[in-house]
Amino acid sequence: MTVYIGNSNKLNQISGCSSILEIDSTDTTLYDKVLPKNMILKDVRTDMLYLTDGVSDIEEILSHPLNGEITAAEVSAITSLILD
Repeated sequence: MTVYIGNSNKLNQISGCSSILEIDSTDTTLYDKVLPKNMILKDVRTDMLYLTDGVSDIEEILSHPLNGEITAAEVSAITSLILD
């Protein structure tokens, strides 16, 4: 993949951005927060992945894992394939 250097003197265009937000499911202090749509959450305790919908709070999101359809390791492998 070609790397493009940005310019600090102007607005730079990006192709995309992605991140996985690591959370601890035993920490209930953020359960009432609603995150933007299509963020991937990873529970550091179980390695389960979750996808936010922009409407449900974190407590609700944690009750609907991706059911092992894709693991954190698979996400990393897919990302590596795309970025190489």
